[in-house]
Amino acid sequence: MTDTRPYQDPAHAPGTLIRSLSRLEAYFTFGYGHFGGHSMLISGELDIQALNDTFIEIQLRHESLRSVIHKDGQIPQFVVGHQPPRPIRIFEGEDLYTRPTGRQAAFDQTQQLVYVDLLTGEDHARVTFFLHHAIADGRHGSALLNEFWNLYVQRVEEGRFPPAGTQRFAQSGEYFLNRTQYPGADPTVKADEALHAPLWDEAALAQKVPPPREPALANQITLEKLGRASLARLSHVESISINSLVSAALIRAHVRSGYPVPIYFYPVDLRDCVTPPVGPTEATNLFSNAWFGDNEIGPDLVTLARKIHIQLDRDLTEGTIHRTRVRNEPTPLLSDKSFTGAVHATHLGRIRIPRLPGNVLVRDITPCFASALGPAMYSFLYGREVTVYTIDSLNQRLRVGFLAGNHEKSDELLGHVEDELTAATGTRI
Repeated sequence: MTDTRPYQDPAHAPGTLIRSLSRLEAYFTFGYGHFGGHSMLISGELDIQALNDTFIEIQLRHESLRSVIHKDGQIPQFVVGHQPPRPIRIFEGEDLYTRPTGRQAAFDQTQQLVYVDLLTGEDHARVTFFLHHAIADGRHGSALLNEFWNLYVQRVEEGRFPPAGTQRFAQSGEYFLNRTQYPGADPTVKADEALHAPLWDEAALAQKVPPPREPALANQITLEKLGRASLARLSHVESISINSLVSAALIRAHVRSGYPVPIYFYPVDLRDCVTPPVGPTEATNLFSNAWFGDNEIGPDLVTLARKIHIQLDRDLTEGTIHRTRVRNEPTPLLSDKSFTGAVHATHLGRIRIPRLPGNVLVRDITPCFASALGPAMYSFLYGREVTVYTIDSLNQRLRVGFLAGNHEKSDELLGHVEDELTAATGTRI
């Protein structure tokens, strides 16, 4: 299946302005942009032509996936050009067990905001779906990924795609926070729906921030001795969320490794925390960070987890997390010099394995990134070293992934996380 629209050289295509980026969206445009996604290790008979047709089709269905980012001065804007949809990229001879894409893969937000990369091997293949963070946060990206594989199945099994119109460009999270209700909202205070002044002098900042690491898979541990069911029982017994338990384990792991007690922050999806609620693909990035800092980590993991759980509930109930995003105010914790490090964790929840044709089997799904907004950039923004984690579960097993930071200590830190959670489940349930 081939796109038959007239071709126009993108160098001479004027493009259509969609809108300027919001403040949060603009944070992901440093350098060539911040791309993240999921990488799937697959065995079986993958239909490469159908995979390419599917990538073209999903671009035709979503205006955001055909857009690029141009910078007017240093003010970024979303623009849809007239070039045809991009094909997948195919790489041979790569170590597809350790890499999400080819060594020669380049990412450029002025050319495209979505990539599908295929690494081929003798027994397996790896398919990685990269999305620019400015057009899709984790929940939005997961919805697009599921749609992609559903379309692939229809293409393989039925030979065609079902008819559908084009989904218009999603609005920013700031747009929805200005038009929905949440606790403690001040109607006189509005979030920045469009950036009017540069966030930074990009040329000067590029001189201060080291080059990013090459595209990488998360260094993950699967807690084999700790199935999600065990952690769920502990969560039920103690009336503490699983996220709070894992958060406490990450903090205590850093202390055990000789780090000072860190500030801990993680994104909270606000789509279901506003009235009316917002659909997964209606907003590009509708989240705000929750922050936790306590110099007293407590005698055990459960004590610290309970503090985190109580604070998160209170901050959501009172709208503190919402207002932090609307007002773009830094948390007071950032000015507290007793916290010299920071831990950032993205809770991805349960990873759903997409339905694929019977001759294709998913062996693994791993978070990955290709980014100029690496740990050095986070460290510059927050004024302290930042370590980035992912937390998810696959096939009923909890996984913690080390995505960015001091990679030399990643195995040690992840080992401490496993020890903390295993000890807690062993003594409490």
